[in-house]
Amino acid sequence: MFLFNRGPSISAKELEGKLSERPTIVDIRQKDAFRMGHIPGAQHMTLDKLHRMKVKEEEPVYVVCYSGMNSKQGVQVLESRGIRAYSIKGGMNGWTGPVKGGNV
Repeated sequence: MFLFNRGPSISAKELEGKLSERPTIVDIRQKDAFRMGHIPGAQHMTLDKLHRMKVKEEEPVYVVCYSGMNSKQGVQVLESRGIRAYSIKGGMNGWTGPVKGGNV
């Protein structure tokens, strides 16, 4: 069951330190939440569409949701396609870095 899968993850602080490298970040929250505020450079894609995401195989993908639970499912979807992916621990609830858009 997805709930108990810890999977690869990274802290919000670690990801914040990588922002200058322009990492691939996918925000799987609802569109309205994304518009209200998201990590700079993040793209919006719903969990059910992740299986179609196009990425460069050599680049990791960082998946963020509200609290870090749904992003674990997203990581599993991407990993099943051979894509290296990481869940953001604590999701946007734990994000203290810069935000583009409104306040989260």
